[in-house]
Amino acid sequence: YNLQTTDLYEKYYVDGRNINITFPEEKRNLIIISVESMETSVCSKENGGAWDYSIVPELEQLAIENINFSNTSKLGGGKTVFGTAFTSGGLVAQTAGIPLITPASDYNVYLGSGKYLDNAYTLGDILEEQGYNLEIMMGSDGEFGGRTQYFSTNGNYKIYDLNYAIEQGKMTEKDKVWWGFEDDKLFEWAKEEALSLASKNEPFNLIIHTADTHFVDGYLSEFAESKYETQYENVYAYTSKLVNEFVEWTAKQSFYKNTTIVIIGDHLGMQSEFYASH
Repeated sequence: YNLQTTDLYEKYYVDGRNINITFPEEKRNLIIISVESMETSVCSKENGGAWDYSIVPELEQLAIENINFSNTSKLGGGKTVFGTAFTSGGLVAQTAGIPLITPASDYNVYLGSGKYLDNAYTLGDILEEQGYNLEIMMGSDGEFGGRTQYFSTNGNYKIYDLNYAIEQGKMTEKDKVWWGFEDDKLFEWAKEEALSLASKNEPFNLIIHTADTHFVDGYLSEFAESKYETQYENVYAYTSKLVNEFVEWTAKQSFYKNTTIVIIGDHLGMQSEFYASH
């Protein structure tokens, strides 16, 4: 915690600079889909969740049919520790192996300069050294939570956020919804970016960070079905479909055979009463 002494780094942290990380001769592409507030409790009870019925059936099926990491015999997950339970903290933890604990009282503002988390050795640092082309896409302002600063200085990621979409003429200020642009557009444009990255004949890492399932109650797309009692359930259900559709599209592309896809929630859900009701 902020005000406690810890031996986390002395006892448990492994600095990637001190170990031998090997890559195959033909390096694999890496697509990470970081799903806002996605946790396994929204899965069906049959598969380890809290719901009597399945509101994210596609994601459940993807997890069951592929490799999933769990603390139970069903779909579970990792333990959330201090400094990882919000968007920026989750992204940092998943790509740097450390919690995000800064002296700033507002995690949504990064006031520093230079390399964000200067001594961290991150996924972006490793892949940049290996000649990967790196890009992160998000439907909100990348400056929120210091994400632009973190990813641009730890791997020199291309930042495709709300501001970039407007600059490129993909949308206008009047088109903004929710946090910026909806996940429908995010995945549509992610297909374009994936094809562009693959065309360079160099390995790539594309991170896609969604937003529609953010609390409160999420953003319900005009294309989403409303078959459940609450808006938030319908939002989760539509996100499950969107992610699965993107995976299915990727599977039809020539670069797929040499690509690893990771689907992970950025942090646990924050709308407690929604989960407590099940």
